[in-house]
Amino acid sequence: MGFLFEGVGKEPDTVAHTFLKASWQEEEDPALLKEDLERSLRHFDLYLSKQQSESSDGNTTAQLLKGELLRRLAQVSHSSAQVVVLQRSDFLRHYKVVKVSPPFCAGCRRG
Repeated sequence: MGFLFEGVGKEPDTVAHTFLKASWQEEEDPALLKEDLERSLRHFDLYLSKQQSESSDGNTTAQLLKGELLRRLAQVSHSSAQVVVLQRSDFLRHYKVVKVSPPFCAGCRRG
């Protein structure tokens, strides 16, 4: 579905969410999982680059999901930088953002 949405030019946030949802079905195949997560991240980045307001709910959701995608893709330095972006968010000013120390996913397996 994500490839179809890409092809017909759906909005980046719609495509990003579609690839994110597809990734949940790919957890048994690491290569397909990584591809879906990377495509989702790419479309969230595209969505965020087009946003006028940093304080919109859609923007905050995309920022949160971007941080989680970076974490899942083991991009530790980028994920840490994303935490800084989230800490500046007006939406999250009432919440404490907890920093997770590596290794938070690189080479980790579920039991």
